[in-house]
Amino acid sequence: MSGKSTKDPKPLQLTLLDMIGGDPEGGGHKKPTSTKDTVPAEAPSLPKNPTKRDPVSPQVDTPPSPKKPRSTGRPIPPSKKGIQVPAPQPEPRVYSVSALIQELNRDLRERFKNIWVEGELGRVSFHRNIYYLSLKEADALLDCVIMTWTFKPPFPLKEGLRVRARGSLDVYPQRGKLSLHIQYMEPLGEGALALAFEQLKKRLHAEGLFAQIHKKPIPPFPRTVGVVTSTTSAAFPGSCFSCGLH
Repeated sequence: MSGKSTKDPKPLQLTLLDMIGGDPEGGGHKKPTSTKDTVPAEAPSLPKNPTKRDPVSPQVDTPPSPKKPRSTGRPIPPSKKGIQVPAPQPEPRVYSVSALIQELNRDLRERFKNIWVEGELGRVSFHRNIYYLSLKEADALLDCVIMTWTFKPPFPLKEGLRVRARGSLDVYPQRGKLSLHIQYMEPLGEGALALAFEQLKKRLHAEGLFAQIHKKPIPPFPRTVGVVTSTTSAAFPGSCFSCGLH
């Protein structure tokens, strides 16, 4: 053994005696001199079984709850929403060719009735009391039809003549072509002036003003000369001057 003395730790019984007033050095128990002066100290409460611990419930690792996606106001694609059953769609309406053309003609006649169209005549032909022609521009063309029992043009239809026509649109079912059924037509520009002159001539002929029975022979030396003009026109003073010369 070494020269240093080692103290043994106190047993549990001596520790308890020290706590309740015993003599640790002598190892004996010192009796109190008077029962009145001494008050036994309360022993500290010790656990009944210090080695036994309270049971702890086993911890179970639970997976964290998934975070809800932040709302961005944009629709979620169908792949993220899951499988969706599409709503039943109504069956589309199927037209026959004749039914479609009939419905189209009904709408055209109601909306494009008695419309005015202006353009140049082109591709004029006549067959069985029907005129087949077209109204054209630089980059557009419209087929037209004139039925003589409905309207008979009062002037010759020549290609290149600019006219204004009134009629209604229609689709010919046998050919599926859009055409204008003309009910009235009048020429424009020089053609209009020529038409007015021809119409006036026909009206005067109908009245008999150009008949030979109404014409009188001109005398060789007339005594009276009439001038049909305006008093402010240049023809009146010129006519007076010429009569004075002769």
